[in-house]
Amino acid sequence: MIELHSYRLYGFNVNSEIPLDAEKNEFDDHDIQIKYVHADEESSIEKYVDYNKDYIENGVRRIGKFTIRHGSRIQFNAIRPNDQLSAKIFMETKGFSALMAQNGKMTLHGSGLRFLDKTILILGRSGAGKSSLTSGLINKGAKLLSDDFMPLHVNGDIVGIHKGFNTQRLHSELVSKFDLKDQILGKVIYPGVERNKFFINRKNNLEDMLYKIDHIFDLRVYDDLSCRSLTGREKLVTFFGNLYRTDYIDYYIPRIKQFEIFNKLQAQASFNFLRRPYGIDTIENQIQLILEVISDDK
Repeated sequence: MIELHSYRLYGFNVNSEIPLDAEKNEFDDHDIQIKYVHADEESSIEKYVDYNKDYIENGVRRIGKFTIRHGSRIQFNAIRPNDQLSAKIFMETKGFSALMAQNGKMTLHGSGLRFLDKTILILGRSGAGKSSLTSGLINKGAKLLSDDFMPLHVNGDIVGIHKGFNTQRLHSELVSKFDLKDQILGKVIYPGVERNKFFINRKNNLEDMLYKIDHIFDLRVYDDLSCRSLTGREKLVTFFGNLYRTDYIDYYIPRIKQFEIFNKLQAQASFNFLRRPYGIDTIENQIQLILEVISDDK
């Protein structure tokens, strides 16, 4: 019999037959159910995505097939028996981003943290240095709310984020720099893909609540190190340029609602453009620039 796990994730009660990297919880009713099934089909499933108003179906090569329905159910049909690690890796990113879109939640690509009683988002494209800066901030006392993607919740005029998964995926270079060997939960193993990445435990004691977003930093690689505030159209470009899985968002969330969410967010939070040189040698300097923005808000 498959064990059932209960979690509170991104403001939803989740029952899952796949163990996830999150704090277990107990509740009477679930909002989301995750099912794990061994598929009796060919092992040569290729990568594909198909979706309509009722479901999203995602074939993952060498892994299996995910079907996400009505924002409340994910079923994973696994090619290989007991391949729950690969399922978890997919589930904690693309699976949940699809689920959130079906629930009308826009998701941003980046990390969310509580730092000095403020909620800050670190956005940026792949390779921008989000993980290294996030790790540096945690090393300074910040607490992780969500890594890699962040579903936005709206309550009246407030836009915020809830706690998500409590792990980071870090390259060995960052594990060594921040001396995180004792916090390794396992290696990120994905069939057919060689990655020198590890799951890092970032469990914390933050309450389960909606955290109002205070500051947003769009991180980019340049020759220099600087930070400036964004205004007008720049905010729009930063927001829509850092959405996670725009295909799902555009399909399930009307454009007028997307702009309503953006307008509420840009009215409450500062938008900042953080430039940094390539490499991990300027993390302390990046944090100092963030501290200057936060101190100006007091």
